[in-house]
Amino acid sequence: MNTTQAQYNLFKKECIKRAKQFQLNNWQIDFYLADIEGVQAQVFRDYLACIAKVNFSTTITKSPDETWEQLIKDTAKHEMLHVLDGNLAQLAASRYVTPDEIEKAEEELTVKLCNIII
Repeated sequence: MNTTQAQYNLFKKECIKRAKQFQLNNWQIDFYLADIEGVQAQVFRDYLACIAKVNFSTTITKSPDETWEQLIKDTAKHEMLHVLDGNLAQLAASRYVTPDEIEKAEEELTVKLCNIII
């Protein structure tokens, strides 16, 4: 489905709410509606500048057992958790591990936190 302006606004609102909850007040968070494939949203972080670029897809899909609102809220929470663990990911990248190992560990942590945090 093509993302509506109301859905995009809900996504931004939920991201801002979660950013406050996760105390991400030292991050500048910029939002974009973008044509991205394979994901509902994505975050690109600039560690030194503390800037997070958050892209929300122009097309979103949901499973039959969820609502659009719940999908958007869960997606916003997931992306803000990526900002939260950004410092950890950056520090880990400076050690003797591969980028794939870091990405896998970060994604696992983010999914676990999504299940823990309401």
